[in-house]
Amino acid sequence: QDSHFPQFRSFDWFDLHSWSRGVIPSADGKDQESTSEELNLHFGIHLWGKETGRKSLQQLGATMLAMATTTVQEFFLMTEGNPHHPADYARNRAPGMLLQNKAHYATYFGKKFEYIHGIQMLPLSPALMLARSPKFNKLEWSEILCNLPLALTDRWTSVLLTGNLAMFDSSAALERLQKMHPKSMDDGLTKAYALYWASVQPASDGNWTCGQPFFHGPRVCPAGHYRAGAGCLKCPAGTWNNLTNQTNRTACQACGAGRYSSQAGLTSNEACQSCPPDTWSTALAAQLQDTCIPCARDRNAHPSCQKGQPASGSYTTTSTSIAMAGSTSRASIAASTGRASITTKQAERFPSEPVMLVKTRESSRGQSAITVLMVAALLWSVCGGLIASFRLLTPALT
Repeated sequence: QDSHFPQFRSFDWFDLHSWSRGVIPSADGKDQESTSEELNLHFGIHLWGKETGRKSLQQLGATMLAMATTTVQEFFLMTEGNPHHPADYARNRAPGMLLQNKAHYATYFGKKFEYIHGIQMLPLSPALMLARSPKFNKLEWSEILCNLPLALTDRWTSVLLTGNLAMFDSSAALERLQKMHPKSMDDGLTKAYALYWASVQPASDGNWTCGQPFFHGPRVCPAGHYRAGAGCLKCPAGTWNNLTNQTNRTACQACGAGRYSSQAGLTSNEACQSCPPDTWSTALAAQLQDTCIPCARDRNAHPSCQKGQPASGSYTTTSTSIAMAGSTSRASIAASTGRASITTKQAERFPSEPVMLVKTRESSRGQSAITVLMVAALLWSVCGGLIASFRLLTPALT
């Protein structure tokens, strides 16, 4: 015995199962999230007593395992006609977290259906077969789990296939498990053990169909959507998704460069709108046309702008002014310099956007002369101030 812990640790002899959270106070009381972990503990105590020749410990493990199994079947693995939960809640088949003051269809680490149901299946041990009957497994699978994506690269798929499907349709589970990569297995499960587990399960007829999910069960989300909890959400504006039954927003792919969309729920990149002619954009997941940049701002900014460049002529001016909207004014400004060969029609090709005009050589020379004059004026004023100060100070010094 260890004086620092209760003799039976977290096991409650009144409720006949274990509670978590230790001595931490909680308004909703203590809770249990993973019944399979508890069953594995009691099964381990039973085996440890057997291997060490301690019959009393072996019997204690067996007693706690039997009591917890009965409690789990009544309060946690909910079949039809469950007397302890409302009928609508019992249709969840697993409560998620069962607290002393409430039940919450979720887990502490997320609300995905794979988490809520899978946490009641691991670790995979013979103790699991005591609580999870073929009847319950078939009910949970055909009503809820069969509607999940069950991607072969998802670690939770290996948990659901071994902890449920294999226990009432071993052939179907074995077929899927064989297609999974060993690295896609759950951290506490190897592919070899998963295949062994499915192979030694009692034979079954495989007579079941995947039913339509009830109103708050998992839905098969269409393309352009992803599943969030019990519902389907549209991929946000600027993204798209061409796959069904996706379980995360990461399934929504960004509209490519040169495209944008303010509409949610798109099903292809082509459904995103293209930037208007003579504009470009490298932005991904753009939602507004404003991200499309006119080529007229800088013909060298993007390769696509070279195609629409005027055949001859360029804008020049004797100042750093900005030509605003209106092609006629641009042609007039350019013509006034005597260096632009661009015509009015050529100017009209450009969109009505502000464009910085290029300074000419004369402009640079003119500005250089102005700079020299300004410096000279500054020096003259400084010298004048020094001379005046010297005249004022001379009588005082003499």
